[in-house]
Amino acid sequence: MRFLGFSSENAERSLPDAVCLTDEQQMIVDTVRSFVEHEIYPHEDAIERSGEVSKEVAHGEAK
Repeated sequence: MRFLGFSSENAERSLPDAVCLTDEQQMIVDTVRSFVEHEIYPHEDAIERSGEVSKEVAHGEAK
């Protein structure tokens, strides 16, 4: 999947090897990644067409 040129398949490889995250920071990364994959990516075409993310999508309320 892609969103604004970012590929989720390469997400793990995009972080430098030298980056060390605390457990809390990793939880934040995982939460954001999950939200984007489940709430943003399904609306990618509409976002690309309009050039913006609707409030409903941003708040996880879009259907």
